[in-house]
Amino acid sequence: MQDQPTIVLVDDDAMWRFLSATALRERGFRVEEFEGAEAMLAGLGGVRPDLVIVDAVMPEVDGFELCRRLRRIPEHLATPVLMMTNLSDEDAISQAYDAGATDFFIKSTHWTLLAERVRYLHRAACLQRELVASHARLAKTHEAARVGTFDFEVATGTFVGSHGSFAILGFEEPRTTLPLASFLSLVVDGERDRVRAKMHDLTVRGQPFEIEFGARTLQGVPLTLRVHAEPKAGSDGKVRSVHGVIRDVTSHLNAEAQIRRLVRLDPLTGLPNRNQFLAALNAAITGPGNESRMVAVVVLDIDRFTQINESLGEPAGDALLTEAGRRLGAAVGLSMDELLFIGDAPRSPDAPLLSRLPGDEFALLLPVVADATQVARTTAAMLDIFVEPFMVGGAECFASACAGIAVYPRDGENAGQLLTRADSAAAEAKTHGRNNVGWYTAAMHAEGRLRIEMLSALHKAQERGELELVYQPVVDTVDAHIVNAEALMRWKHKGHYVSPAEFIPIAEESGLIIAMGEWAIREACRQLGEWRSAGVDVGKISVNIPTTHFERPSLESTLEQVIGQHNFAHGSIELELTETCMVRDFERTLPRLQRLSAMGIDLAIDDFGTGYSSLSYLTRLPLSKLKIDRSFVRLLGVSPQGEAVTRAIVALGQSLGLDVVAEGVETIEQLRALVAIGCRHIQGFLFAKPMPPQTLAQSVDGLRQHVLQVVALAQAPAPVTEDEPAEAEEAAAVAPSAIPRAAQATAAETGRATG
Repeated sequence: MQDQPTIVLVDDDAMWRFLSATALRERGFRVEEFEGAEAMLAGLGGVRPDLVIVDAVMPEVDGFELCRRLRRIPEHLATPVLMMTNLSDEDAISQAYDAGATDFFIKSTHWTLLAERVRYLHRAACLQRELVASHARLAKTHEAARVGTFDFEVATGTFVGSHGSFAILGFEEPRTTLPLASFLSLVVDGERDRVRAKMHDLTVRGQPFEIEFGARTLQGVPLTLRVHAEPKAGSDGKVRSVHGVIRDVTSHLNAEAQIRRLVRLDPLTGLPNRNQFLAALNAAITGPGNESRMVAVVVLDIDRFTQINESLGEPAGDALLTEAGRRLGAAVGLSMDELLFIGDAPRSPDAPLLSRLPGDEFALLLPVVADATQVARTTAAMLDIFVEPFMVGGAECFASACAGIAVYPRDGENAGQLLTRADSAAAEAKTHGRNNVGWYTAAMHAEGRLRIEMLSALHKAQERGELELVYQPVVDTVDAHIVNAEALMRWKHKGHYVSPAEFIPIAEESGLIIAMGEWAIREACRQLGEWRSAGVDVGKISVNIPTTHFERPSLESTLEQVIGQHNFAHGSIELELTETCMVRDFERTLPRLQRLSAMGIDLAIDDFGTGYSSLSYLTRLPLSKLKIDRSFVRLLGVSPQGEAVTRAIVALGQSLGLDVVAEGVETIEQLRALVAIGCRHIQGFLFAKPMPPQTLAQSVDGLRQHVLQVVALAQAPAPVTEDEPAEAEEAAAVAPSAIPRAAQATAAETGRATG
């Protein structure tokens, strides 16, 4: 079993450090955590890191200074350093490389991508160390053994030496003499005259020499020889013999070439790496006469590559990347020699350059651009390579990609800015779906800064007590009781509520959603226990769980703790999950769902009908409830097709023995249609908006009366005149008078705050 790579993680943000360290440990790394630079430097004596991950922004000593200090320590001169930065933090990225960082990573919840980046850097560092060590051993062996010592007798023109002296030339039989003519016949044609001239100067003029030249063994194998020779003169002062050492330095030179190749080329695809790309981009911008030219950078990001890696395995992912690189080169008109830097001819500075960036990205440099149409046409050709399937692991695999474009001088003044901004444009394109193209705009930079500020505030929201839970009841329209209360998270920042549509995606991307979800479960269960102790009956408590949280082992342990703490009976807690979450990697997900069900947790599919619906999956999942998505409810009374879909979902749920809830119900017409098709459990503004826990406790009796009144209106004969629907709606609006006024005001305010 291979030793676990040791990662040193330095970050003053305890929550982020915990999330990152946990994710890396789960993926096979040994992680040592430090809260700051000084603590890490003090602890270096007790740990030998294979790689250092450091946050760019820390108090006192930041990540850049820490990186510079590490590089001043001889044993850490080559230790890979991965700098963690935030989206569009371009200055930090440039500073990171200036300080000696190996690479950077934008903070996100893509833990598998982070682990792959770390594994990639660790592999490259190991390979480089091995090559350097091999280089040193080879040089030491040659120098110490002085393999191939010989004496050359001028009078006879014969080399005299040991067997080893001539074995490197391919002589299999022991041989101690070799005529000069035989030796010169093994020297390559272009070098023979130079070697003969050196020998002549030595024997006639007594000039020692050291020469390196190409030769071939008796079997025709090419090699490079290095010969050092000194004259030995007789009593008359004339050179009588020559003493020398002959070395085969082929392996030595190949090792040097391989190291140089690793420095500038990606080891998987053979394409130029990021460093080589930046150097070429900088040359295209700053070269003589280039001030007025337009230069374009296209970054291509493969969609759902992590899913390909997880489902088909890393070898399949590597094969896809290699083939994608080959296809991209052909799409932009590069031959294999040009693509892989093969041959002696230098690359034309006006030729496109295709590079592989870390992870699942490629970058194309177009050093001479006529107009935007040319860039768009080239980018379209790059995306077209994904039309045909890839053969990986013996199976067809369809992939797609998004592209981001940045143009000099409009979008950046230097190479680092252009590449970063093209990457930002690609990330923005991915938010609009697969196979999209984005051009960098200044608005992306501003939006990125706003997201960074919001993420920073969100990191501290929980400890500042800014997170709240409000509760929206689900009611039974038959007996007017509350079936359950769904807990919904709200963030009150600087006196104002931030829309969940704004902060929830940021929490999911950053990984904060996991800690926030753990808090929500504990708080919602605490509130349920308090209600029950006070005799307030709201049925069960429901909590939404995103996919990233569901996949964490901590979810089960948290639920076990709260069930034991509050002594909850089975069916007290309900988790709402999306269809995609439940069927993603189904064979691995199903046992986890079954364990939750065995613990007494009810499981509901939220937003049913909008994800991956499969009857075969539904029959195997341990479900208790389907929640009809509001997009279908909105069509009731408006579209016959919408009503048909809703009717089918209700019938499906009932046939499977599942509770069916319609969410987002806002009008009498919608309720009337739902009652008619047999859907008795309703959630929506028509009955109650999300409200604080104390308000819901005060509103239970009033809500029951309100439900009875509204259901009675829905069951009344449908109006036949144009004026009657408005009258019915007005009656429904008056009906909530049974709910305390304070409850109505608070619920309305909460509804406005959350959008």
